[in-house]
Amino acid sequence: MRIILFRACPIVVIAIAVTFWAFAQSQTQPGYVYVLSNAGSFGDGIYKVGFTQRDQPLSRVQELGDTSVPFPFDVHALIYTDDPRGLERKIHADLDQYRVNKVNTKKEFFRVDLNVIVNSIATHHGQPFDVVVEAKAEQYRKSMLFQEKQKPDKNSENVQSKLDSLFVQSQETNVAPATAKFILNTQTNKVHFSHCRTIQQGGEHFVPVLTINWYDPCKVCNPQMLP
Repeated sequence: MRIILFRACPIVVIAIAVTFWAFAQSQTQPGYVYVLSNAGSFGDGIYKVGFTQRDQPLSRVQELGDTSVPFPFDVHALIYTDDPRGLERKIHADLDQYRVNKVNTKKEFFRVDLNVIVNSIATHHGQPFDVVVEAKAEQYRKSMLFQEKQKPDKNSENVQSKLDSLFVQSQETNVAPATAKFILNTQTNKVHFSHCRTIQQGGEHFVPVLTINWYDPCKVCNPQMLP
């Protein structure tokens, strides 16, 4: 039996050595375990627990809140530790039953009370750390305020509903337009005084209305002014 020995290229050997060294360093390098939430994207009560070995941990948080989600993440805790990977693994084990994704364990989202996470960190970290209980969710909350302001006024909706009802009744009972103070031309969406000379008396497109707020005023009789 012949044994064939290959001489490895020095460059390849160096590359492999550097790779193993980098991997070993990553296993022992200090870093941060973070606890994040994103109420606008995932709802209340869902937290992401992960770790980063970057010198600037908030850069990782900003990266997570890029264009893949509608709102940025809020930070509830940043815990510096000599073994972030190990601390994260222990916390994940405690939170396993609360995973949002039961299939892919690489998805680090948990539906759980924040106190459960804090207690797990305290148990395994053993040192004091700061916790932000209430997330600011600034962009999300501002968006909700804008949305609320854009909702139509309920009183206006009620008035319009009554006007629509009167419109139907006038068509069913053939109310004479001349007996109403304001007359609406349903073809042009213009409103007139009942005495306006442009109204075709008895026309099927003219119906009585109680207000002129939602319609264009006739330029001849100008119903915005009292007669």
